Amino acid sequence: MVDSCFGNAFAHFVHNMLFWTGGPELFSWAQIAAVRAELYRAHAIEGADTFFVKADTPGGVTIRFALTHACAGESTQAEEVVCEKAVLRYVVGRQIEVRWNDGRIERSAPEEFDGLAENHLDYYRYLRGESPRPATTLADCRPFVAVNDLAHISSGRITPIPAAFVTRLRDEKDQKDYVSVAGIAAAIEQFLSRGLWPGAHGWGRERGADVTPADLPRLHSVLRAMAGLPPCTPT
Repeated sequence: MVDSCFGNAFAHFVHNMLFWTGGPELFSWAQIAAVRAELYRAHAIEGADTFFVKADTPGGVTIRFALTHACAGESTQAEEVVCEKAVLRYVVGRQIEVRWNDGRIERSAPEEFDGLAENHLDYYRYLRGESPRPATTLADCRPFVAVNDLAHISSGRITPIPAAFVTRLRDEKDQKDYVSVAGIAAAIEQFLSRGLWPGAHGWGRERGADVTPADLPRLHSVLRAMAGLPPCTPT
């Protein structure tokens, strides 16, 4: 149920956002104060394949992100950080852009980076005693797990994307079948730039509830309801 593009394929991108919003020390990931989310599916699966999530930190920083596996063609992973003096935008593997508030714009291409290889090398340095700690520990991942859990609790259900928006495509070159949602790129852009939730703008559902870490004990019952299972009966 929770093995999704959020909890698996794009997990490191969400964790990166928590790193950006962490404290002034290097190894710091932001804690979560509140979450609101809408979960959807276009595939015939048990879990969600599309997430729209807004999270607030105790320090007053707002994070918005949208993730989907219901798309075809070239994919894009982009991160935007709004700072006091500039806006940083990183299109993964393509371009780094810094837009200063005084009008200056700096653009550069990222250096070649093999994340899988570098993570292995970093961990080997830790095992050899050359680094005091690995890049990420299990404790560092707790805020990410909390966001994922709270997104499910906030949404309360996984809404099927209206069939009129969904097409199935065959990529003959790769010999793969794809499910694609019409207008999903525009929906993501509107959510990220303007905070417009797709449920209220064409996808036919109410917005998710605002939830906090105090709601985490409800996760099990929410997941059972999402899976169409009856509530647990105390024995």
